[in-house]
Amino acid sequence: MRLVLMESLLIGGAGAAVGLVIANLGLRVIRAAEIPGIPRITEAGLNGPVLGFALLITMMAALVAGLMPALESAPSGDIAGALREGDRAQTAGQSQNRTRAVLVAAEVALSMVLLIGAGLLMRSFGKLLSVPRGFETEGRVIAAVNIPYNYDDARAKPITHSLIDRVAALPGVRAVGTVNSRPITGWDPGMGIGARDAAVATGDVPWASWRYVSGGYFQAMGIRLKRGREFNAADFGPGPRRVMVSEAVADLMWPGQDPVGRHLLMWKGQSNKDAEVVGVVANTRDHGLDADPTRVVYLPMIGQTYSPVQLVVDGPITEPALRAVLAGIDPKIPISKVETMEDLVSQSVGSRRMNAALVTGFAVIALLLSMTGIYGVLAYSVARRTAEIGIRVALGADGAKIFSLIVIEGMRPVAAGMVVGIAGSVAAGRLIGSLLFGVKPLDGASYGVVVALIALTGLTSCVLPARRALVVDPAAALREG
Repeated sequence: MRLVLMESLLIGGAGAAVGLVIANLGLRVIRAAEIPGIPRITEAGLNGPVLGFALLITMMAALVAGLMPALESAPSGDIAGALREGDRAQTAGQSQNRTRAVLVAAEVALSMVLLIGAGLLMRSFGKLLSVPRGFETEGRVIAAVNIPYNYDDARAKPITHSLIDRVAALPGVRAVGTVNSRPITGWDPGMGIGARDAAVATGDVPWASWRYVSGGYFQAMGIRLKRGREFNAADFGPGPRRVMVSEAVADLMWPGQDPVGRHLLMWKGQSNKDAEVVGVVANTRDHGLDADPTRVVYLPMIGQTYSPVQLVVDGPITEPALRAVLAGIDPKIPISKVETMEDLVSQSVGSRRMNAALVTGFAVIALLLSMTGIYGVLAYSVARRTAEIGIRVALGADGAKIFSLIVIEGMRPVAAGMVVGIAGSVAAGRLIGSLLFGVKPLDGASYGVVVALIALTGLTSCVLPARRALVVDPAAALREG
């Protein structure tokens, strides 16, 4: 028994050493990838507590793995019983076969739970990336222009206008605009709203985000105009206040009606500022791709100083080019967070991407362990049953019957594991339901693909031992038995 435990610990130690090398290489790959949306990912590394915990778990697993065969191989004192069960050590005892079958079934069940979880998360992630955003990302660049707070409107406004004009004149630039808040990941100011020609009950004031935008912003972001018109030069000067609203605001305030020309009350309950609606634009998801379309009121940026101002460019522009333009206007103003809109969206779903990737990685490892376990158990069983197979062949059993016998024996624990795995996946699906988007926990496609994959994997793992049984020489098997 002591020898078996020592052997198990040595194998576990060797596995831990190999795992340490793989973990180190994997961390290098992750750091080099610089996955967006995961804070401080480049600082990830192996440290003492993590290594200690991993080593402890590895040794405990090695002890448990070695303890079971050690207990089974320990002498029980019942020699007659051992002889009745043993068949001269040619065939494994029934208790050992049951133990191996249980282990294989457990591996299959765990693999199925992880694979279905990974499938749900991957399908959810795909649905999230394909959801309508309301704005375009391809070819768009966004940058934060940090106008100092001590610059008043009279000083800041010409700088902003000059920056827009100079960037728009660069080769390849199709549209340029500014907004006071960065989409998806930025600050999200809000206000109470109401319709001047429709009463809203006290205490039930709807809430909407507000954005100060320059001319050209909607073209630069690719936000489509649905009704009315966009801001013109007159809207940015003195005179009646005019606004544009998203479809969500229009549908809420004036359901089934044309909102163009109607009046919106802004900051309702505070200042109740009145503004005429001149246009309606498509809904955008400014709170994240997994959030509902945002209610937004767009106001013309007449002279308000906001820092940083978010500059959006539709065109192939680089950070050095932006810095050069701004330096020619006012070298004291810094520019930061220059990134593509595609990167901005990617960062917003970084945690979901990481969750899906981790679960998928664990699922693949579990599947490989299941394949190895099924193959190992069947190969061991065939080796121990060489004499039995030889007798069957000598008595006239054909290859097809022997092949089916081995495959059926191997697929029994696989089938049992699949049943348990499906039940476990249903429970796990409920736990991760809050992480899913556009996919139900009981997604038929995910379950169907994983069931087929597990069944195919099990059959593949059974084929090689079964084929090995077909080439058993009856005479040699009988002599060996």
